[in-house]
Amino acid sequence: MLTTTAQRLRQTVILVENRVREGKSEDAIEDLKFLTEQYSLNRQWDKANCASRYMVAIAEGRTDTTFDVLPEDLDYHLSRKYLLARSTRRAVTMLIVGSLMSLALLWAFCSNIFATNHSYAFSVKVVSPDELEVLRLYDQTSGRTIWTRKVYNHSYIGWSRDRQGLCVGVTTVDNEPSILVWHVDRPVEIVSYDDDYMLEGIVWSPDSKHVLFRTGFSGACDMDEGTLRCLNVRNCEISTLNLKLEIHRMLWADSHKVLYWRGCVSDGKVDEDKNPSIWRVP
Repeated sequence: MLTTTAQRLRQTVILVENRVREGKSEDAIEDLKFLTEQYSLNRQWDKANCASRYMVAIAEGRTDTTFDVLPEDLDYHLSRKYLLARSTRRAVTMLIVGSLMSLALLWAFCSNIFATNHSYAFSVKVVSPDELEVLRLYDQTSGRTIWTRKVYNHSYIGWSRDRQGLCVGVTTVDNEPSILVWHVDRPVEIVSYDDDYMLEGIVWSPDSKHVLFRTGFSGACDMDEGTLRCLNVRNCEISTLNLKLEIHRMLWADSHKVLYWRGCVSDGKVDEDKNPSIWRVP
């Protein structure tokens, strides 16, 4: 059973033939334009081309061209059977696409779980009398070594909250005070800072993109205060708060805002500010 559109096309085809026989060329051309558009919309390219060629032939007054699209040739494409088959194909396609998307999401979820399920550990091995050390990060699950680095000595060690990142205060083989930084998404780097040679108080930001740490000479570290610095894990750049401020305590308020307290020594104890100051790191 043909749809209403198919019936209209059938009637238009018959009307074109009648108008050509009656010499009503302009009316036949208008009907052929309608047929060409409808066939194109329904992806019946052969019929659209046939209607277009016949339209040109009529416009040029040629009689050697016939209109091969007969009423009985309005077939499957515009029938209810076709519409049902098309709906079925669309449903199957949507089902396949939906299944593939679900599998992709499941794979991404499982990959994330497996990627963050590693149990990383850090070890130090002294390899010479002058305190040359080999630092090693490895996967406790598989025993695989992630990286090793040689330094003269190391001091403070700080893990990120999810243990997917690590910072270590080190003195390089070139005798430069530095901070070693590693994150599971980035290779290990050793970044040097100014001539302060003690490092402590490593604090990772909540999003693991920045690391706070303090530096100073031995006396400052003994008093639990120092110069506040921030390492950008992504580009390994170090920002420094005012060098004249001796910072006793610091913590992250959010991923870019730091609260810090200055400290001063009184009777052998460090008295810190009652109210914190704010540093917005770049």
